[in-house]
Amino acid sequence: MRILIIEDDHDVSTFIAKVLIEARHLAEISSDGNEGLLQATTAQC
Repeated sequence: MRILIIEDDHDVSTFIAKVLIEARHLAEISSDGNEGLLQATTAQC
């Protein structure tokens, strides 16, 4: 599963991504809502 994490705290987002990757998910990080929206709407599936 591909998961987009939108979180401005780098330590928190990195921890969440690490846990998801260990659970065999694809995790992408965005540091703010606008960037996350752009990533979500332009992502290749």
